[in-house]
Amino acid sequence: MTENTEMIETATVRLTMDVTYNLNGETATEMANRLIRMCERGVGEGMLTGETDAEVEGYLISAVNQTESSEIKDAIKKALEALLNVPMVGQKYDQQHSDTHMSAYLQLKNAFKDSNL
Repeated sequence: MTENTEMIETATVRLTMDVTYNLNGETATEMANRLIRMCERGVGEGMLTGETDAEVEGYLISAVNQTESSEIKDAIKKALEALLNVPMVGQKYDQQHSDTHMSAYLQLKNAFKDSNL
């Protein structure tokens, strides 16, 4: 018995677009949400295939606030450095160590509090 199977050719394409907004009082979150909605609208209106026979099998849209991401990365980096600021075993853990650790903790806390994570 032979099967009559047709090979379907597919392609996965990634588009990267960076948008820098002058917020003029708007929030970065709102602008990211609007950008996603505009992309979804384009998908719904057939803009990904135009007037071709191609069909969209699936898509994924996400928006990341790059400014927020870099602030969180900086806070994490500083916290990791602070965690290395510990005395050798048997030596004194003093106020300077405590202050360094507390400062890193507060910076991380603030970075995550102001984020959408």
